[in-house]
This record gives sequence, structure tokens and C-alpha cells, in this order.
Amino acid sequence: MNLNEDFGIRTSPCPVLLDHYSFVMIGDNSGGIAVLMNENDISVYEVDMGAMDKESMEKSADSLSQLLIEYKGKTLDYRD
Repeated sequence: MNLNEDFGIRTSPCPVLLDHYSFVMIGDNSGGIAVLMNENDISVYEVDMGAMDKESMEKSADSLSQLLIEYKGKTLDYRD
């Protein structure tokens, strides 16, 4: 998966190191939660920016499409 080509990213992704796992922060919820993806996995994850460790990560969606379409871009704490 190439995030720039597949999703038309206009800015350079910011690599984030979480316990030696490389993730790309694709956004945040304006409330301290980072939204992350890993190039080896199409799932979307969330982590508190104060923790930023793998143990604190939660799976947010099976794919970016699911997060944007089914969940209307809402992170876990804003879903019904």
C-alpha cells in the first residue's frame, strides 16, 4: 500500500515509532488521540498521544474506508 498514491495525501506522513513498530500517523481527533496505520496492515489504530505505546493501541477500523464511510471518520470515543 502506498498511502500517498492510494489516498492522495497532500503532506508528508509523519512516521511514529511505537516500541520499534513503525506506524504512520494519518490524523488525530483534536482530543489527544492519534490515528495510525502501518504499511503492512490495512487496519486503522488509535492511541493516546500521551502514551504512544503498542500496549495502549486500540483497533479503530478494519480499513481506512471503513473508518471514513461506515464510522463517518469518528474515532472510538465519538461513536455511539
